[in-house]
Amino acid sequence: MGVTPLQVDQNLQTPLFYASREGRFDICKKLIDFGINVNQIDFLGQNCLFYSASRGHLEISELLVENGINYKLVDFNKETAMIYAKKEKRTNVLKFLKSIEGGQQKPRRELSSQSDVRSQKEKEPPVKKKAPAFAPKERDDSKAVYKLVFIPNGNTRVDVTETEFSYFQQNHPELAEYLMDPSKIPLGGDAAMKEKKADKNDWERVANKILSQIWKVKGANIFHVPVDPVKLGIHDYFSIIKNPMDFGTIKVNLSIKLS
Repeated sequence: MGVTPLQVDQNLQTPLFYASREGRFDICKKLIDFGINVNQIDFLGQNCLFYSASRGHLEISELLVENGINYKLVDFNKETAMIYAKKEKRTNVLKFLKSIEGGQQKPRRELSSQSDVRSQKEKEPPVKKKAPAFAPKERDDSKAVYKLVFIPNGNTRVDVTETEFSYFQQNHPELAEYLMDPSKIPLGGDAAMKEKKADKNDWERVANKILSQIWKVKGANIFHVPVDPVKLGIHDYFSIIKNPMDFGTIKVNLSIKLS
């Protein structure tokens, strides 16, 4: 049907990146057997090992090393997969990568079946749950707890790690400030308007303000206009993207609502 597992997306990532991050050993194994490039580098200068290491997926990290991934790769932040495993307190992966880098141990055998994977997991000590990386300040009028997630495939929700949020904070400090403390989001208008919570236009004004900030972010220009499948040669775009959207269309819709 014209679908290839070797496809590279706009983030320069292949399906192996997503499978490594989600802990899908079975899919990783199939993709590698198919001949996928384990040393593909994405827009952060990282390979798949960075994602399996930061998420604590030991079996996948071993599989990638066994199949020749560059475990010494340094990304654009001058960090290695081992550093990410250490930051996220992924003890098992960190111990494995240290033993490989120090030449103290060879990569373990391939886990040939799901039963092998399950038995291996049973032997491993449980990983302690850590506090969410994203913890905005509490507001006086609310006891709600917030957690930042992203949706890589439009369906599955994945918690953002401390490392990923730090990268976002460095590159988009204005937006990160709003996420850390939602009370700082400007509502627009005078003080009386801010206090008038019943005003149905408040959320639209906030959305317009946030959109103005995102509009100026470096690299956001590619989202200013709708995707042109003919010009870009991606003729199956609308068969995959059922509800296309872009910043320009959002801006027009907001301007109509606020007028």
